[in-house]
Amino acid sequence: MYYLVQNKCPNCHKGKVFEVKNVLFSWGFSKMNEECSFCNFKFDKEPGYFFGAMYVSYGLGMLEGILTYLICHYILNIPKFDWILFIMCSVILSLCFFNFRLSRLIWIYFMKNL
Repeated sequence: MYYLVQNKCPNCHKGKVFEVKNVLFSWGFSKMNEECSFCNFKFDKEPGYFFGAMYVSYGLGMLEGILTYLICHYILNIPKFDWILFIMCSVILSLCFFNFRLSRLIWIYFMKNL
């Protein structure tokens, strides 16, 4: 888990998966390295390899939406659902680049032995 958040290769834990290291605060779709600079582990194994990462990203977005709803409704006591929906959409959209990177990293780590 530590190496996943650190943007490290799942095989040798030394090379970077994305060219820019920062996973949490990146704006825009970051460019991925094609292979690890240390062990030559291929990150994109075949065309369509990252279709599974879309499902991971969907799960992350749903989790963020549900957590935002629970915080707005039960902790902040926001009475109108319209406001909660606006806040949920804002949170999900603002984290889409984070989800893109994290879902690809999770997918690479999950599928590394195949």
